[in-house]
Amino acid sequence: MKLSDLLATPHELIKPKTNIKASIDIDISYEEAQFVKTVLTTHYSARKIELIPINSNVDIDEYDDTVVFQSVDQIVEAGINSMESAGIDNKMLIEEYRFMYGNNKKSNQHGNQHIRLVLLWVSCEVFGKQYRV
Repeated sequence: MKLSDLLATPHELIKPKTNIKASIDIDISYEEAQFVKTVLTTHYSARKIELIPINSNVDIDEYDDTVVFQSVDQIVEAGINSMESAGIDNKMLIEEYRFMYGNNKKSNQHGNQHIRLVLLWVSCEVFGKQYRV
């Protein structure tokens, strides 16, 4: 049901102890909608009147048509490549990432050890230590 229809003939549509859902199809503020709801509920003894806003303000033309799909590996590698540091070699981090998450038996056996080494190397760089792992 539309709010405009409900306001045009409330005596026909609102009966005592009824529940009504109406979509807000007219331009009114939140406060005005609450006032209309209160007056109609009180005057016609309705149990509940729910006013539902219509989301017609979404403009589809705002969005870009170009959608780029990337794998998790591409996103991680792009993130690593975007890091700028004098002490961290991005190529080595990418190689370690590929080794840890690649589909080979070595990665399954030694993955945790390499994760610890990479984290140690990164943390040494972050905390200013000049240790080479």
